[in-house]
Amino acid sequence: MVDLTKYSVSLLYSRSKNLDYKKSIKESSTSLLVFLKEQGLITDDPLDEHGVLKLDFIVKESDLSPEGSSYSRKPYPLGCESLIGELIQRIPLSYWGRWMK
Repeated sequence: MVDLTKYSVSLLYSRSKNLDYKKSIKESSTSLLVFLKEQGLITDDPLDEHGVLKLDFIVKESDLSPEGSSYSRKPYPLGCESLIGELIQRIPLSYWGRWMK
């Protein structure tokens, strides 16, 4: 079985040289991935020992908990990331503000 990539920080981060875009990717990825980790939906820690997002962090199918995996298997409307689609709505606003600098 192929271990599919569900979310790649480095892929998103490398899509533009614009510094505002890169900052936005770091902030939103940090909020999303910390939320997923704290909810037990992913197994690996997206932050390094200093509490900073690992820019090479990738969520693979095998990194998902059983509940996280169930979200990634649901069909979503066209243009909606499978893992993010439903979960993004569950993230409290406090998570977003927590990582914005």
